[in-house]
Amino acid sequence: MKNILIYSFLFIIIIVPISLAYTEPPYLEIIKPNPITIKTICSSGCDYSTISDADSACPNLVKPVKFQIKAGVYKFIQWDCSGTENNEVVIEAYGDGQVYIEISGEGNNWNIYGDYVIIDGGENREITIRKKAGTTYLSSLLRLRGDHQTFSRLILQGPIGECSSKMGSTNTLIAPNHQAIDKPSNYRIYNNILDSHSHKGIYVAGTINGEIKNNIIRNGEATAIQINPHNEKSYVEGIEISGNIITDSIGCTEGGHGIYIQGDADEAGTISGVMISNNIISEMTRSGIRLYSNSATLVGNEYIYHNTLYNNGERGIDIQSGNTGSKVFVKNNIIYDNNDGELNDDGEPIINENNIINNPNFLSTNLQSDDYLKLSKNSDAIDVGNNINIELDLDGNLRPSGDGYDAGAYEFNEGIDLDVLI
Repeated sequence: MKNILIYSFLFIIIIVPISLAYTEPPYLEIIKPNPITIKTICSSGCDYSTISDADSACPNLVKPVKFQIKAGVYKFIQWDCSGTENNEVVIEAYGDGQVYIEISGEGNNWNIYGDYVIIDGGENREITIRKKAGTTYLSSLLRLRGDHQTFSRLILQGPIGECSSKMGSTNTLIAPNHQAIDKPSNYRIYNNILDSHSHKGIYVAGTINGEIKNNIIRNGEATAIQINPHNEKSYVEGIEISGNIITDSIGCTEGGHGIYIQGDADEAGTISGVMISNNIISEMTRSGIRLYSNSATLVGNEYIYHNTLYNNGERGIDIQSGNTGSKVFVKNNIIYDNNDGELNDDGEPIINENNIINNPNFLSTNLQSDDYLKLSKNSDAIDVGNNINIELDLDGNLRPSGDGYDAGAYEFNEGIDLDVLI
């Protein structure tokens, strides 16, 4: 077991624009090019009055170029302009207040077709993408259509408290164009807040080499992250889903899983190389992680490492598949107090090692606590894991912090001596 050190602390109160009780995932730095051209967007007195005008002018500007959007409300648009490697087109908040991009009209999205595009809301998440009031149906808020796209520190706001039987956006954030074979690819979805999606939070229907990291997905009616290649022309390959906090489903009719890998359509494409690690998935109406596919869909191995799955309405991890050609590796997870059981492995060959299914003695199971689902000094999850090349925990701390690797999303912090609170 680890040696315990006792420190004293000076507590400083910091006021942030969005209140989060649990510890927010750390910021993942986005490397942006030094711009040669900087242009502003606002209703009056800027280089461009609309985002569409900026997009039209972009191809003729000297790259790399940065567009800064000033506070205000902007209507839904399409972005076509592309950058190149190390000369990305950057769209970011100016820093003078909140930018609202409103999507309206049946079936509309903010379609991002340009390659090598970075959209960053900034330190205070000053870009919010939301459904325009009075809109009865949306396909999605944001749809990725290009290669090498990055979306960082955005707020995607669905219909608060509305179930799909009333009105709402079908998808809060959708990754691919599922009709395409090769796009999108090499995308990054980092440090965003997705609030109140009425169908899916992030929907991956056909894409390669994507990263969905350090997001907060909460208050959703349905599944938070779903992978589902719809037809034989699409496939999902090399996706990493890590460091996300997925919690607090509002429990509408459909309900939702935390992460759902689905491939049961008759003409579905293939899924391979999905890594699910360092996620907190709790308080969902259905399972924490569900994998359900027919015999043709899974063609490569999938990995479920170092997650904490707690108090979900069905199972912690539910694996149901007729496929025998691939394996699912389930290691170093905490799977505890889920209503229909912790781990189900019906049909799919799985490698099940070093998972904790008994009481792990969390510091707190109160969603409003900074210590939510972190380990106490008495936890049986400490030092029980194997080295599976997950070098950091959800907080960005090095693994291991003591004699061995801890199960779950958090390493025990041996600098704090706290008693079990629950």
